[in-house]
Amino acid sequence: MPKKKHTAESSIFKAILIFFFGFILLTILWVQVSNSYCYMITLAASKVLAEIKDATLDEVVKKGDAFYVSMGFLRGHRRFVLGVILFSGYYAFSVPLTLSLLASLSLFIKRKKRACAEALLILLLSHFLYVFFVEAKTLTEQSMINGIEPVSETLLSVYQYLRNATEFTVMSFGPFLIAIYTFVRFRR
Repeated sequence: MPKKKHTAESSIFKAILIFFFGFILLTILWVQVSNSYCYMITLAASKVLAEIKDATLDEVVKKGDAFYVSMGFLRGHRRFVLGVILFSGYYAFSVPLTLSLLASLSLFIKRKKRACAEALLILLLSHFLYVFFVEAKTLTEQSMINGIEPVSETLLSVYQYLRNATEFTVMSFGPFLIAIYTFVRFRR
C-alpha cells in the first residue's frame, strides 16, 4: 500500500479546520469563563495601580457588563474615594480568536509548549496593561480634579497615550500580532 505524502496543501487545510472548529468551541467555552478572567485581570491591575498611587483598593465589583473599581486616597485628614468603570468586552473579546489562531499554527511550529506559554503571557500582559492604563488615566484625571495630586498635563498625556496605544493594539491587531510572533519565532 503506498504511503501518503504530507503536502503543504493538506497542512493548510487542516490548519483552517482547526481554526474554525477551535474558534466555535473556544467561543462557547469563553462565554463561561470570561467574567472570571476579566475579574482576575482587573483585580491584578488595580492592586498594582493602588500601590503606585498610594491608595487602597476598596472594591472590584461586577455590575452588568462592566467592572466598577473604587480606590480610597487618604490625603491629610480627608479620605477620597474615586471610581473607574471598565467594560471587559472591550479587551477580552479577542481571546477565542487568539487561541484559535495559535491552535491552527500548531502544525507549523516547533516547541509547542514554549510557544503557547509565550503567546499566552503576551496576551495576559497586553490585557493587564490595557486595564492598568485605563484605570491610571481615569484615576489620575480624577485625582487632579479633586486636588489629591498636583495637576500635570504631561503625566495625563502620557497615560492617555499609553491607554490609547494599548487599546488599539489589543482591540485591532493583537491576536494577529501574537500569531505572527509565534509563527516567526517557533516555525519549523
